[in-house]
Amino acid sequence: MTGRTADCKVGTFCPEGTRSVEGIKCSPGTLRTTTGAKSFDECADCAAGTFCAEGTSVAPTANCETGFYCPARTAFKKDFPCPIGKSSAAGAVNAAACTVTD
Repeated sequence: MTGRTADCKVGTFCPEGTRSVEGIKCSPGTLRTTTGAKSFDECADCAAGTFCAEGTSVAPTANCETGFYCPARTAFKKDFPCPIGKSSAAGAVNAAACTVTD
């Protein structure tokens, strides 16, 4: 049986030969906003400033929290804390956004 890639759900990919339209979820830190993906490579990186937790592969889970930064492909909201004595606004994309706190 050939793959049912065209029917594969948003947030998943269906390698050739997949019999279910459920597909395989994109991994944490990635997402897929359209149907029809055939491989993991078609899952896009979660945008910088946001994180994409496991099981939320359709859209970013949320913006990065205050005091943390989230480069592209971040999977967990507290993966990248600002250094001690520094903080950042919500949605920070890199360590340079962490500034000294009062």
